[in-house]
Amino acid sequence: MTFLRPASRRSPFKGTLLKKARQVISLSFLLLYFLLFTGFLNGMTAIKEVLRTAQIFPAALKIIGGDFAAVLGLGLILILTLLFGRFYCSSLCPLGTLQDLFIISSRKIFNRKDYRFHKEWNLFRYCILAFSVIMLVSGSLILINLIEPFSNFGRLTANLIRPPAAMFFNTMSLILLQFHIYFSSDIPIHSLEASVLILTISFFIGLFILSWLRGRLYCNTFCPTGALLSLFSRFSLWKLGFREEECTGCALCESVCKAECINSGERQLDSSRCIHCYNCLDACPRHALEFQFRFIRGKKGNVDKRRREFLSLFIKGSITAIILHFTSNVSRANAIMPFLPVKRKYPVIPPGSESIAHFTAYCTGCHLCAISCPTHVIKPTLIQFGLAGLFQPVMDYDSSFCNYECNACLKVCPTGAIKEYSLEEKKIIQIGFANLDKKKCIAYVQNKQCGICAEYCPTSAVYLVPYKKNLPAPVTDSEICIGCGACENACPARPEKAITVEGNPVHKRVAKREGKPPVNMKQESRDFPF
Repeated sequence: MTFLRPASRRSPFKGTLLKKARQVISLSFLLLYFLLFTGFLNGMTAIKEVLRTAQIFPAALKIIGGDFAAVLGLGLILILTLLFGRFYCSSLCPLGTLQDLFIISSRKIFNRKDYRFHKEWNLFRYCILAFSVIMLVSGSLILINLIEPFSNFGRLTANLIRPPAAMFFNTMSLILLQFHIYFSSDIPIHSLEASVLILTISFFIGLFILSWLRGRLYCNTFCPTGALLSLFSRFSLWKLGFREEECTGCALCESVCKAECINSGERQLDSSRCIHCYNCLDACPRHALEFQFRFIRGKKGNVDKRRREFLSLFIKGSITAIILHFTSNVSRANAIMPFLPVKRKYPVIPPGSESIAHFTAYCTGCHLCAISCPTHVIKPTLIQFGLAGLFQPVMDYDSSFCNYECNACLKVCPTGAIKEYSLEEKKIIQIGFANLDKKKCIAYVQNKQCGICAEYCPTSAVYLVPYKKNLPAPVTDSEICIGCGACENACPARPEKAITVEGNPVHKRVAKREGKPPVNMKQESRDFPF
């Protein structure tokens, strides 16, 4: 039984004001998330922390990992949903606002026709939600990495928008520098795997097509966050509803509903799919739609078939999801794909990740760590960790190295995949260790002076010892090596580098040693014979 408060006559401007206010909020958050993923908010810790905790699945993963700082953000979103419905989808989700921009372009540029009511796909969307939750609990993020909105927006921004934006700002900086105007410092651009770029572009095109044809179909069908919030929004205290005595059945509200959840013929609105864009309030000439405060009490013997259907699907899908997880995921002990041309037995992952098992269980592949890294040694990959680790990044020592005096990536992870440590704590985390192959080393093979690896090592884990006469040659000490990759990145040996870093499947701690080892030899010249 539903009890409604007596409806009051609504101001004709209320719908317009609500719509404009939502647009301002959603565009503001879109801009903030754009700045976050392009690196322009680096150093603004408070703003970054708020933005990271305002996302459903990243906050949930952080809480599961034992970091309860995200409880406030997650709790606030759920409270808002119970009060007003899917406020998150309309205003806080950057991917949702991006879809709104696609929808506007389809209506303005491509003369998109009006929307019409479509029946919900509860079986499909709750199946995706059930499988996502089951696989998350069992340690796999394969579905979440593919379809979670925050991480997908991060990849779109980092991989497609950031490079041209960085080129533009770098060009502007160079031009203004000629007039002695210091606009900004150069923004580095990290390299991308072709497969990551192709899949990111494919998702971008697919999202545009879905938005063009069916509005927010992605949010109400494929998005696990949208499906989760739809369960809570069924019980929201304030819902949009019809004042039947005022409705003439003109269907203007239905024609502008991008969630396709208004059935004007039967004067019904599906609150589980309504994203509160307020287009309907603005479009209705008689103001027949309004917020209604309601208490819902189930009648005796009345069963909610949709909830029962979801619970039944959740239980029946558990076995299938778990089997899929263990057949698609790689062994936590190996964390490699045998058919990929890898250089290391274990990939090197960022400091603070604790272990490969922890990293792959919590990373959603948003690439925020890669954007924040000043040396851009963190590289987005596709299936470096197997199918269950889609889009999760690794340390790429071919292109750069981990700065000894930096802990930027430890401060930005929204899911807790990379835990936060102070700079001093980060300096003793061993993410890997250096291996020297003397058969490839210039000093040992060509009897020529080199030693550049020892010069670049920040912990003296690579140092020089007497080899032949006065010729120094490098050796390594794995006890104090932290695996930063400076030696590997600097090694001039070709075609294969003589010194490489092997990743630790579980990160260790090293004893910090001050100064150079006593056996270290100074080079008489810094000139290289090649």
